[in-house]
Amino acid sequence: MKQNFKIGLILILFFVISPVAFAQTVGHLIITKGRVLVHHKTIDKVYDKLKVKIKISRGDEIHSQDDSRGEVYLRKENEVIQLYSETFLRVDSVASSKTEISMPIGKARFQIDSKKRRGRRFQIRTTNALIAVKGTDFVVQSDGDKTEVLTVDGLVSLANLENASKTVNIPKRNASRTVRAFPPSLPSKVSEDTVKDILEQSTFDDWDDIDFKKTPEEMRSETSSQAVDVPKIEEMYENLDQIQTQVKQVQETVDQVESVIGSAGKTVEIIITNP
Repeated sequence: MKQNFKIGLILILFFVISPVAFAQTVGHLIITKGRVLVHHKTIDKVYDKLKVKIKISRGDEIHSQDDSRGEVYLRKENEVIQLYSETFLRVDSVASSKTEISMPIGKARFQIDSKKRRGRRFQIRTTNALIAVKGTDFVVQSDGDKTEVLTVDGLVSLANLENASKTVNIPKRNASRTVRAFPPSLPSKVSEDTVKDILEQSTFDDWDDIDFKKTPEEMRSETSSQAVDVPKIEEMYENLDQIQTQVKQVQETVDQVESVIGSAGKTVEIIITNP
């Protein structure tokens, strides 16, 4: 329930704040598994017929449902976007000089024919990052607070929206991520098996095998968050006082028992357990 509320809030803020002009058909969608919802102007329609071309216009919002897959084709199939399950994507612009895509949450693979780009820019925007294409094949995953990018082939650049001038170039079979407002991490090498798992699976867990490098900003933030917790120290001293009181009470009991033993001339073993 909380996750659904988070997704809904992300989408409302993302799509309301990001105006886009609605216009002509720019490509088509093909469902390869499950169902996909398309929001066109004021109309929502769910499609479930596989391998059928569905027209996509500039400004359309596409939402792949649970356990569903779809493929978006732009510029006569020179730009292909493979949608994984539970992904929200919007086609913002397909102009002569650029293609702009918004993906506030979800996972998608982007395959761009570099030979036919002719200098056009291809850019993806998530809730906290900008991804620019310098190569041909890469995967983007976003959960609202974090954006992760894996370059399958070619070269891709990643920047945080808070400081778009600070970019990291991600070469083939490397990955980078940007968390909240922190700048992107330096590229981390990714094994062939992990690349294969990320390409095949829809889950977010596949990225856990990547050893992302923490930025200095992240490390400083973690250090500051580990400041001494004063209330916990006070509580510790309070517990210590209680223990000392208990020890004193036990000692008084032992003294009394020893006094009785001494008067009787007997030896007794006393075992004291925690109260």
